Amino acid sequence: MKKITLTGLLTYGFSLILLIAVISILSLGLFSTEKNTEKLFNQIAEIGITSIEDQLNSHLRPINNQLEYLASLIESGYIATNDSPQFNKLLQGTLAATPQVVGIAYVDEQYFARYYARDKTDVFKDYWRDNPLITHLLSAQETTTQVKWLDPVYIEGLHASIIQAYRKITLPNGKTGLLLTGVTLEKLSDIVKESAKDMRPVIFLLNSQQQLLALSSPDYHPGRFVNTDHPAPTLANLTDNHPLKAIWDASQKPSKWLKNPSIKGHSVSLDDNKWEFIYTDFAGFGHSPWTVGIYFSYDQYADIEQTFIHLLIASCCILLVMMVLAVGGARFIGNRIRHITTMFAKVGQVPLTKVPRLHKQPLQELDLLANAFNNMLDDLQSHENLRRLFGQYVPHNIAKQLIQSNGTLDPKIQKATIVFIDIEGFTALAEQISPQQLITMLNEYFSLITRILEKHDGVITQFQGDAVLAVFNINSPAEHARQALTAAIEIQQALSTTLFCNHPMRCRIGINSGEVIAGSVGAKDRLNYTVHGDDVNLAARLEGLNKEYNTRILISEATHHLAPDITCREIGKIHIRGKQRVVSVFAPNYDRNGNASKQGYVHQTADEY
Repeated sequence: MKKITLTGLLTYGFSLILLIAVISILSLGLFSTEKNTEKLFNQIAEIGITSIEDQLNSHLRPINNQLEYLASLIESGYIATNDSPQFNKLLQGTLAATPQVVGIAYVDEQYFARYYARDKTDVFKDYWRDNPLITHLLSAQETTTQVKWLDPVYIEGLHASIIQAYRKITLPNGKTGLLLTGVTLEKLSDIVKESAKDMRPVIFLLNSQQQLLALSSPDYHPGRFVNTDHPAPTLANLTDNHPLKAIWDASQKPSKWLKNPSIKGHSVSLDDNKWEFIYTDFAGFGHSPWTVGIYFSYDQYADIEQTFIHLLIASCCILLVMMVLAVGGARFIGNRIRHITTMFAKVGQVPLTKVPRLHKQPLQELDLLANAFNNMLDDLQSHENLRRLFGQYVPHNIAKQLIQSNGTLDPKIQKATIVFIDIEGFTALAEQISPQQLITMLNEYFSLITRILEKHDGVITQFQGDAVLAVFNINSPAEHARQALTAAIEIQQALSTTLFCNHPMRCRIGINSGEVIAGSVGAKDRLNYTVHGDDVNLAARLEGLNKEYNTRILISEATHHLAPDITCREIGKIHIRGKQRVVSVFAPNYDRNGNASKQGYVHQTADEY
């Protein structure tokens, strides 16, 4: 079993990824109504929430890591917690590794605290025995030893509210200690503002659904609302017309178009405007999960079409960068293969003449594939031309049988009706007109004759000069005699009302029914499908007798017997040259112009023919 190459794996795999990405991006441009705009906002919301979650994790997770690192050093006894330069230097180094924190403190079991502020060069030392929070944390029985986060608290010395993270430590001697650090609400707001600088929706961060931890509005500063009694702003601190204040309004309606189960959303109507709130729970940095979300007004997106264009361009640019970094040359190969497969798909869907040839490809494998496609296209076009030309020279039904039988039809004997048609006065007509005009007349005449014969399931086996030999019932068990006679009468009717290059044309028709031998006849490399037999010769002789009896159509007794419902008159009985039998000859009751004749039964005696 031949294994797939790495090039093939990259090409097909990343081509599929590219196709899915392109379809996803381009699908954004297929919508033009407000509902489509909401779907687009849904994509923006998911990107916004993911962005702020990533930003928060990138700023807050390192704090956890640093506290865990410090705790591991202390608990292992690698470094002592006494007031030594080494320990002080370690804590100060932690500030350098976590620039987002306001400071770091260590409190021992005796409530002796050493605090290192970012904007101070000296260590701050104090006893925090009177601090109820510290007392509670040191005395509490922790079920786990990991970093935990607290609700916002206002620090008088900092004149700011911070969200504290702590790690309880068990020293090698069994005593306990406490590592404390924190992030100000101002810093949280700066983080979300940085995340929202390229987004039109506003980002918000709530604690317990009411405390406003951060807001990306440029004019929002949490320090204006905080104090010892109110360590964090609440929704109530916002102005009455602020949309975020109405986020939990009772009139809210759920956003039914949100499909991501981890994201919630609803809309609120406020002052004749519709506001959309999309949010999710963000756990790991408080007693309860924070609410991270965005909100926006549909009025902010009045220029929907322009927004679509900008988003489409931005998405395409992002896609381009990602694919260049991810697949490199595989994307180029995938595009080439996709173009070639598109050309393959056109074969059979459009005419072969409209399928373009593939140009020379830069890669050897693709060039071989393009050459194979071009060779296949040439063969198919040649085969199509051959079949088209073959159908012009061989009846369709016969051509189909020849293709199925690999070019040879075995001779077979079958009952059929033979029609022999010859132009009346053709020699004189040919002397009166030019060769070009004669060919044009014959083509128009033969086209009319062929259309009528094939309409009644006749098969033309030969064009002999100005004569036509047709057979009925070679390929179908229909009532061949009636079909042949009906076709002959219709031919006479058509010729009586048709001019060919401004010249009328008339013909004589002989019809006979009997057994014929049908098959391919000729040399090994050049065959012709035709019919043979005495009954074929009789049809030709009946055609010639029309001159003698001044008729247009003559049929044999066998044909008349097979089509008794068509009224005919008996012309007479003739002796067939070289045969012992006498044949009765009939003519349908149609006059020379092919119109219904009012003559009754006529009997004439024919001489030997």
